[in-house]
Amino acid sequence: MICLASGAFATLATAWGPEVYLAIRASKQPGYRLDQWTGAEQRHVVDDQGMRVGKTRWMPLVEEWRLETLPVLPNLGAPAVNLNAVPTWALRPPPAFRDGFRPLNGIDTATTATGWPCRAARRVTLNGGNDGYFDYESRYQWDLKFLPNSSAYLPLGPIWPGLLAGVCFWSAIIALATFGPGALRRAWRRRRSRCETCGYPLHDLPRGECPECGAPIGLPRVSA
Repeated sequence: MICLASGAFATLATAWGPEVYLAIRASKQPGYRLDQWTGAEQRHVVDDQGMRVGKTRWMPLVEEWRLETLPVLPNLGAPAVNLNAVPTWALRPPPAFRDGFRPLNGIDTATTATGWPCRAARRVTLNGGNDGYFDYESRYQWDLKFLPNSSAYLPLGPIWPGLLAGVCFWSAIIALATFGPGALRRAWRRRRSRCETCGYPLHDLPRGECPECGAPIGLPRVSA
């Protein structure tokens, strides 16, 4: 249970840590740009069906997919969008605003997912507007307003497959780090006819207790 709890904590740390770091950095450096220190990688393609897809990777822990519906455009020579390459956790357009607003120019959906080794949490922002009117909506996020100049948000939307995989991964790592050295030490002592608890030599000693620490002794040790 302790390893599972520690694995869950580590999963949340990898999911929320980058956003908290982003908020702290923003509070100390007003006017900064994200790509100045993350080396963001961006890719955009437009297909002839009026769909634009953009991928931005800020760091190994943060990934954003932006999908936007556009007016039907002529073929611009760009490759068609392969939606199979878009992860399932990315919100697909056209989603509906909670108030039913439907922009004429399409809806820009940006899904930001965090976590490692799998994306475990996400947050979503919707943008859209008509002539003279613009609407913005955020989902599954908590604004870190307690820090000055902060524009970072904690993702609160769980990505269940990645969340469970992350808990299992980190729990296994913590269990190996906690119990692995002891298991290796006991195996090393057992192969060399030593007490598994204190390392006292047990050559030719009968079954019973270790004369050094009192730990029970299994089969008699026969010296080579």
